[in-house]
Amino acid sequence: MDKRILIVEDSVTLYETIRGYLDHMYEIFHATTGREAIALLAKKPDLILLDLNLPDTHGLKMIEHMKETGAKLIVLTGETKSETVATAIQRGADDFIAKPVSPLRLKSSIAKTLAK
Repeated sequence: MDKRILIVEDSVTLYETIRGYLDHMYEIFHATTGREAIALLAKKPDLILLDLNLPDTHGLKMIEHMKETGAKLIVLTGETKSETVATAIQRGADDFIAKPVSPLRLKSSIAKTLAK
């Protein structure tokens, strides 16, 4: 468990599901708001899973700031309009996964993104 993942997801149920997929493989941190996520960047995550629709901000506004830390970033959201996907990638997201997320797709994306 040498890689650290910050999961920024306001749904505790979805967070717990994702953590269940990944808990034995990575060190996991959780934020439910953009403000919490910014504070947890001090833990130097290797990868950030970022929901776009957060209670205090929109995730698209946070991508560039989060990428400045050197962390890889995967957007995980139910918001799948093509312009949203394009904007996320332009701002620095390494991948984009639509909810509901498949465990296989998530694990594959994380492994590929961390290997880059």
